[in-house]
Formats: sequence, structure tokens, C-alpha cells
Amino acid sequence: MRIALGVLFITEGWTKLSGIAGTEHFFAILGLSSGWVYLVAYTELIGGILILIGLLTKPVCVALAVDMAVVVWGVPAKGGLYWGHPYEFFLLCVFLALYIMGPGKYSVASWWLKRKKS
Repeated sequence: MRIALGVLFITEGWTKLSGIAGTEHFFAILGLSSGWVYLVAYTELIGGILILIGLLTKPVCVALAVDMAVVVWGVPAKGGLYWGHPYEFFLLCVFLALYIMGPGKYSVASWWLKRKKS
């Protein structure tokens, strides 16, 4: 799950950064300044990398869960609340589950803890 999320958010962040003009336009339609574009894009890109390798998993899960919560409850959609953004609502739930479960056995964090104990 962690690896899939990491790859997904690396792709999402990279897509936002590589098409920055379109992303800025979309954010402007939502009434958000261009500063938010960079914050969101880099949070998704760097957060995706950290989730992928299993480093700083819990704080990154919080940041990306907030990112998804803003989409779910802050971006207008047909259907209202989370029904208008079921994909983002699902990702929010997955980040909360990963926060609870932690990075897992095959992660940089796990390797680092084993190394420090030796």
C-alpha cells in the first residue's frame, strides 16, 4: 500500500509541477493563489518520495491527509461533501490507515531503527 501511494503521489506532484501554468489556472478558478500550487505540488512530490521509501511516514501522512481533506471539503463538487470527491475521500482514509499502521517492516525507518539498536 505504501509503495502504491508513493508512486501515485510522486506522479501527482510531478504532473502539477510539469504543467504548472494549467495548475495555477485551476487553482485561480478555485480562488487560491499561486503559492498554494507550489505548496501542494511539492508536498505531493516530496511526500510521495518519502512514503515510497518509508521515511517520516506519519508526518507525511498527516500532510497528505490534510491535502486530501481540503479537496474533499473545500473544493466545490456535484454531490456535496465527500460524494463529490470519492477518489480523494478514499485516499484520505488510506492515509489515515497508513498513519495508524506505520511504515512497515520494509522501510527506511525500520532499517534505521534496527541499525541503531545494534
